[in-house]
Amino acid sequence: MSDANQDPYLQYMEGTDEVLHRQKMHWPWYFYLLLGVVFSIGLGALFAAAAPLLPFLLMLAAMAIIFTTFYALRVSVTQDHVFVQYGLLGPKIRVEDIVHCEAEDYNILKYGGYGIRYSVVDGSWAFNMMGDKGKAVRIHYKTAMGIRKLVVSSTHPLLMADAINRARHAKGHDVDLPPDDAELGLGDDFQALSDAQTPLYEEHFTPSEPKEEEAAQPATTTASKT
Repeated sequence: MSDANQDPYLQYMEGTDEVLHRQKMHWPWYFYLLLGVVFSIGLGALFAAAAPLLPFLLMLAAMAIIFTTFYALRVSVTQDHVFVQYGLLGPKIRVEDIVHCEAEDYNILKYGGYGIRYSVVDGSWAFNMMGDKGKAVRIHYKTAMGIRKLVVSSTHPLLMADAINRARHAKGHDVDLPPDDAELGLGDDFQALSDAQTPLYEEHFTPSEPKEEEAAQPATTTASKT
């Protein structure tokens, strides 16, 4: 989360909007390892064939474009917008246009891979990333072409969906929200919940007194041996 909070591109997207939630996901290390292996194989093949340098430079440029475009998935939720950016690509969604939002587990096979993908099953677009463990937030929103369905990878899908739905609720949408801290009776220091749970915790883990017959058993055994 600190990485997202310090991201200048996210701050540029948000402008002066009040931020409710930020996320920034990177491809896992083994993705870059795979890129390095592909690059090394291609470079070795070029040298082995004594090929001209131009194809190698073109491949290097293509890899640089792919890296720049897809190296990070950024999401920012504000009071007025939801920004989804895969590198330099992605929608800016007005909160009042969102008609549905929920956290979900999705099947990667439905989209046939990672990146910016389209599913012919339900017509949804996925902005997903390797390493998301199948966790995402589904957003349906209105566009000039009708309702668009978007599935976005998230490391904290419940938090993201909650932030979006709270922003929708503030815009007048009929949204069922989970209870907030005030409704749970929590203070700013989050101490009330732990205090409320303490008696139950102690009661559950307080060892019971040994039964009288169990306490007397060692003495009986000793007497019999004597």
